[in-house]
Amino acid sequence: MNIMAKAVISAGEVVVQAGSTGRKIWVGKASWDSTYNRIRTQLIENGVILVTDKGSEFTKNFAFSSPSAAAAVIFGRAANGRTEWKIQGTKTTYAEWEEMQLSNGKAE
Repeated sequence: MNIMAKAVISAGEVVVQAGSTGRKIWVGKASWDSTYNRIRTQLIENGVILVTDKGSEFTKNFAFSSPSAAAAVIFGRAANGRTEWKIQGTKTTYAEWEEMQLSNGKAE
């Protein structure tokens, strides 16, 4: 399964959309990534993420407090969400998009 996730920004949170796919197992170093690994484990236990033979899939939309938390859960390792998330169909990162919003005087 390829990692292919979609999210929207809503009320300052990153809402990963149902159907988004991620890594099957946690590959990050537990000592560095324990918080994100715990979040991922809880989402699996609560049925928000379904783990299959090929990977993992969000069964419903889920709001994360930061782009990095969402990216880490999806990639199964620590991740900088500001650079990992890209605007669909482009190579523009979330950080670049955010800067454009600020320079245009727009708020989230």
